[in-house]
Amino acid sequence: MKNNLFIITISLLFLYSCSKEDPNAENEVPTIPILLSPANNSLVDGVNVTFSWEGSSDPEGEEISYNLQLSDEADFTHIIFSDELNENGYTTELTKGKYYYWRVRAKDASNNTSEFSPRQNFVVRDELTSNYAPFAPEKRFPDLDEAIDIDQAKLGWTCFDVDDTDLEYNIYLGTEYGNLPLYVEGINTTEVTLNLDDGSVFYWQVEVTDPSGQTAISPIWWFKSS
Repeated sequence: MKNNLFIITISLLFLYSCSKEDPNAENEVPTIPILLSPANNSLVDGVNVTFSWEGSSDPEGEEISYNLQLSDEADFTHIIFSDELNENGYTTELTKGKYYYWRVRAKDASNNTSEFSPRQNFVVRDELTSNYAPFAPEKRFPDLDEAIDIDQAKLGWTCFDVDDTDLEYNIYLGTEYGNLPLYVEGINTTEVTLNLDDGSVFYWQVEVTDPSGQTAISPIWWFKSS
């Protein structure tokens, strides 16, 4: 009988300890928001644009706020709007014919912040515009800072044009950030395989041109030699 009481006591202590929160447990970040509207690579009607995204969840069930960032540069070097919002939506007036890039991250009550969502691109329709420039190219591979075989360096990207025209690409590549010579010119594919000289880190970006001569350029990306 004593053995049974001992086992029951130990079991109750174990259950009680499991039910208590571990004071040393790390508070986890919220999930990354999923962007809904404006849709990626879209032509938006009207200057009053509503941004919306799926609400994030927090592992500890804490209240969540959101940081919406809006830029006219694909690499977000120029921020037009950046504010903390308590709702998963926001409406603002934008400029006709202008290209915008947006992203959102979530923050819980303990100030733990998620990564930013992947960016989405859109342009506000201008009735006087008959042809729109392409959106800035987006990287497919390799990942940022990924180590790859530079004898067979595979680079891939995507690009979208609301006019659905044939696009041409130039690749700029070098070993110094911000000093990227033209490496590949005038191709119409969205991936290449390059045989590169020795180097520890390589920086690259893609410029796109449509048939009317309008251009856009990607952010600078980088990878490492394996």
